[in-house]
Amino acid sequence: MARIQAEDLFEVKVEIIQQMADLDPMGDWMGRGARALENPHTATGEESLEKLYA
Repeated sequence: MARIQAEDLFEVKVEIIQQMADLDPMGDWMGRGARALENPHTATGEESLEKLYA
């Protein structure tokens, strides 16, 4: 079950990156965008939503 959830999460992240790359072709969505989706903190240091609602 955890593997399926991880694969689903990965697919959602790929879809987000692809859509953002279409909307902002000058942005580094495959590099910085992908790393940002893996970062548990925002650019300003807030905790992730999972931690806020835990």
